Amino acid sequence: MVCTESDVIDVSDEEIGICGGSITLDVSSQQKSNPSANLSKFWTQLQPLPWVRPNVRLRETNLRPIVIDGSNVSYQNGIFSGKRLEICIRAFQNAGHEVKAFMPQFRTMHSLTRFAEILDELVDGGDLILTPSHSVDGRMLTPYDDRYIVEYADIVGAVIVSRDRFQDLLKENPSLENTIKRTLRFRWIDDQIFFPIHPSSSGGEISLNDFLRF
Repeated sequence: MVCTESDVIDVSDEEIGICGGSITLDVSSQQKSNPSANLSKFWTQLQPLPWVRPNVRLRETNLRPIVIDGSNVSYQNGIFSGKRLEICIRAFQNAGHEVKAFMPQFRTMHSLTRFAEILDELVDGGDLILTPSHSVDGRMLTPYDDRYIVEYADIVGAVIVSRDRFQDLLKENPSLENTIKRTLRFRWIDDQIFFPIHPSSSGGEISLNDFLRF
C-alpha cells in the first residue's frame, strides 16, 4: 500500500476524527413513544456461535472477515474508548468471524483516548493494526487510515464496520464500490453494540445474517 502526500493528515490535540453517516428511521408515533419497540424492530445484536467444547466455538466457513474502523467505532462523547473497540471486536469474534481493526497509532497515546491499555492488549493480540503516525515540528502526521481500511477489506472480501461512507475513496477509485457497499453501520446503547437487522447499504433486501456471509 503506497501513501502519497494527499494521504497525510495533520492532526491537532483538538482533532477528534468524527466520521459522518447516519440512519434515518421512519417510525410511527406509537413506536416513537416506545424506544424499545423501535430497537427490536430495526436493530439487533450478534449472536455468539455455540461451544463445541470448552474454549472452542463452532466454526463456519462462509462468514466474511470483518474490518473495523477503530476510530469510528470507539468514539464516545468526545473521546475514544478502547473498551468499546474491544467490545465490538469480541462480538464479531464470538460470532465466528476473523476480525481486524485499524486505528492511527497516535490514538494509543492521545489525550482524548480512554482505556488506552486495552488498545495495547489488542495490538499485542493481533486484533488491532496501528497505521503509522509521526511528529514533525510538534505536529502529529498520520496516513489516511480509511485507505488502509477499505483497501484491506477489498483484498479479503470483508465487511467494514463504520459509520463512514468513504465517498472520497469511492470517487478516487470507483472499483471499490462493491467493497464500500459492504459497510455495516452500528449503534451504541451504553456499552452494548447493535446492528441493523436489514443493513442500509443492502437496500433493505437482505438480512444481517446474509450480509455477513459470502
